[in-house]
Amino acid sequence: GFQFVAAYCLLFALLGFLLVETHVPVFAQGRAPITGYGAAGGMMKLPPVQVVMLLSVARIATNAGWVAFFPLFLVEHGTPASLAGTVISVVGLASAANSTMAASYARRGGIPKVIAIFTLAGSFGVSLSPVLVALPWAYIPALAVGASQGVTLPLLLTMLSQHTAGQLRGVAMGMR
Repeated sequence: GFQFVAAYCLLFALLGFLLVETHVPVFAQGRAPITGYGAAGGMMKLPPVQVVMLLSVARIATNAGWVAFFPLFLVEHGTPASLAGTVISVVGLASAANSTMAASYARRGGIPKVIAIFTLAGSFGVSLSPVLVALPWAYIPALAVGASQGVTLPLLLTMLSQHTAGQLRGVAMGMR
């Protein structure tokens, strides 16, 4: 199981090192073309882009780690495997339901504030996980993690697109 996934990831990591940098020119006003890694490096100097990248890593790591290990933790503490799987399903449902509300939340609170609140909610859900191991209580961290995932993704992408030039958005999204 995990060996296959690890080998698959390693294969694509190695293929990434074999890629040749492409030079699709992006023209800024009165400047020489900015391409490839140069464009990415330039964008990484922008504080909003740095924040988006940092929070993207945090949300991906939180979700990947929690979704992979919390069901195992529940099973170790006596939850049947079939029910432990429903906890992860709740993450997806909460994510889908909250992603439809992300724009509404952002209009009311502002994008950075809403991202911070929902990132905190996801962290709170993860921190409650070791304590809430009995059903139905285990659904509470799942709801928090799912809500966090559903709201932060569209808002981080929005924030990234708002702080990068139109010609560089493809590079910015690729960096993320």
